[in-house]
Amino acid sequence: RLEKTEMEIKYFPYGSKITDYSCTLNGRIIGISVTRAVSFSKPFEKTDARRLLEKKLYGVIISTRNVMKQYRWSKQILHLLCPSDSIAAIIEEEFSTLDDSLRSNTVLMVTVTRSV
Repeated sequence: RLEKTEMEIKYFPYGSKITDYSCTLNGRIIGISVTRAVSFSKPFEKTDARRLLEKKLYGVIISTRNVMKQYRWSKQILHLLCPSDSIAAIIEEEFSTLDDSLRSNTVLMVTVTRSV
């Protein structure tokens, strides 16, 4: 069940990194951040995956730290949308190599999207 959208969740200090929305899952409030793993000008590579994961996971840590108490979640999901199986594999491989402190309290969910 949807709890709050990114425009409803409040943070301190103002200007913090933000989470896209929060929802209730099995009775727990979860923060959800969503992004795409794409490269428009060249093939998507490991360096692209690492840069994207580090940026987004850092944002997850900051938004979790700065969310105001009444909106607080117990865990976050980073939902990555990938246009192909090969990009999803690169993302999963790079995620597994990241330091535990960066992966922190975040679950990675990868969805492969295909055009219809």
